[in-house]
Amino acid sequence: IRIIEPMRVRLKKPLHKTTIRNEAAYYCCIAQVMALTFPRDGPASKRAPPGLEEVEPLYVCGDSHSITPAWSWVTCGEAGPRPLVPRLVTGLKHWHLRPETNFYPKYNFLRAMESLPDGADAIMIFGEIDCREGILVAVDKGRYESVEDGIAHTLDIFFSVLDGLLESRGFRVFMHPVLPVLNETRAMVAKYNEQFRRRTLAAAAQGKRVHWLDFEGELLDGASGKLRADLELDGTHIHPSYLALVEAALQQSLQTPDGT
Repeated sequence: IRIIEPMRVRLKKPLHKTTIRNEAAYYCCIAQVMALTFPRDGPASKRAPPGLEEVEPLYVCGDSHSITPAWSWVTCGEAGPRPLVPRLVTGLKHWHLRPETNFYPKYNFLRAMESLPDGADAIMIFGEIDCREGILVAVDKGRYESVEDGIAHTLDIFFSVLDGLLESRGFRVFMHPVLPVLNETRAMVAKYNEQFRRRTLAAAAQGKRVHWLDFEGELLDGASGKLRADLELDGTHIHPSYLALVEAALQQSLQTPDGT
């Protein structure tokens, strides 16, 4: 970052106005998160605590929202501190996982899952793109009678794939709610998370190794209904300080038998 930034500010054309605008957006997000998580002159509090370099990781599988928690450490039940190891799958919608899809994010997801060891613990952070540009467009085109129908069908696709992974690979999965960062899609995200949570708890009640990370209500300001000011980062992603909420939800989910 110290090498790239002086060069970037001298460019005649901003990177977000070039053909690598998507890559530039990822870089800017990563640069901000690194500056906050690993400050140059601050303590390396997010690095491996002494003696824990070989601790079993907790994988974070997701779209660009998996960048924020990447390489931090959280306490996870009796296992104690564990590193959050990212498995980034760019641009994936839940909808992309249907059997007939040949779009590359689906295959990136499958490769990411193959890279996890059998029995791995993983946080899944997907669904935001479905809320932002998938379901509403499909409803407008008449593919679904309602937003609720679109959400239900999209989650059917995801949980069908998840069931296969739980059975064949023995994963334990922690479902991360879709983040309500964008003002424009917050109402849609709330509807999506409502069904997402119900489906996760129903799967847990059937004995499947899934847990719902129940913290989405703590992300919003009670007066305005918007994302809390202290959790804002770049208008699209969330501030790394939200990991305190994730950690508390992880602890809670492991203490209850019903998946919450």
